[in-house]
Amino acid sequence: MSSIAPDEAYRALNTLLLAAREADARHIQIRVRDPKATIQFSHEDWTTTYCTWTEDYANQVMAAMFREIERNQGYSQNTPPLEAVIARQLKNGIVSKEPPLEIRAKMYTVPMWPSGYDVILNLL
Repeated sequence: MSSIAPDEAYRALNTLLLAAREADARHIQIRVRDPKATIQFSHEDWTTTYCTWTEDYANQVMAAMFREIERNQGYSQNTPPLEAVIARQLKNGIVSKEPPLEIRAKMYTVPMWPSGYDVILNLL
């Protein structure tokens, strides 16, 4: 298992949020199953696979997101939060007079039996 830096995990999640916003998606579903994770975007009448990650990479990105939620929202248990809100103010890296794009998402985790989990991000 190779470890990714926290800023790489943060960028990966930001990339998903921005891509979903650009695709006019309302939901991001991250299905983490051995050996891969599938990321799907959906709206009321469509669903599309955006990309796949290795299970290890997805687990590290999700762990970074869960740690961020723990720091920002006081969630202090050692299990993934069942529900939380994620907020970002993102810029595309270009100097701009426009305000940053604000993205808010309600996050849910769904444990799957016998292993794996889903993370659902509903864009607000």
